[in-house]
Amino acid sequence: MNSVKHHPTRGEIIAGDSDGKIHIWDIASGKKTNELAPDAHSTESASTSASLGQRASISSVDISEDGTTCIAANNHAYVFVWDATNSSKFVPLSKFRASPTGTYLLKARISPDCRQLVTCGSDQAARVFDITRKENEPFEPSLSQTLSQHNKWVWDCVFSADSSYLVTASSDHSARLFNLRSGEVVRMYSGHHSTVTCVALNDNST
Repeated sequence: MNSVKHHPTRGEIIAGDSDGKIHIWDIASGKKTNELAPDAHSTESASTSASLGQRASISSVDISEDGTTCIAANNHAYVFVWDATNSSKFVPLSKFRASPTGTYLLKARISPDCRQLVTCGSDQAARVFDITRKENEPFEPSLSQTLSQHNKWVWDCVFSADSSYLVTASSDHSARLFNLRSGEVVRMYSGHHSTVTCVALNDNST
């Protein structure tokens, strides 16, 4: 398993594997309750699906804090989105490429306010998408900004509790704090002697 996420509103674990599948387990029983195949997002021919990299290894999974939106990203930079409202049936909402062809996507995270999705990877940038779901309207993720101040791979990223800031970690030996309203770097954390591959942020007041 490459990425694991605890469901915020149910006793479940969501995990993505190197075969390109997402597995959901019930924590109490230890039994698998669901399995998602990103291929199911598309009605395209098998040959076309293969060319789109849909069978690539899942590099990151996440689920919104309200438990309604689940995402999985593969290392060929495709992001898959499901409506996770119904625990027994995740409904495909969208499939889109988050970064240019030939790049690797390493991490994808949903913001605490459930309105934004950030991805990062080998293209040296973090990309923020608007994933607001509007009633009675088609779901269409849209790129809202590209944060390209790093000069090497961006391995990890995390939102602040209020979804207004983002911290990124990079092979350029630094972590950076971005103000998402302006897109500017508020602070750079340097001094690392090697690649920074993981970042965590606790800015809650409680």
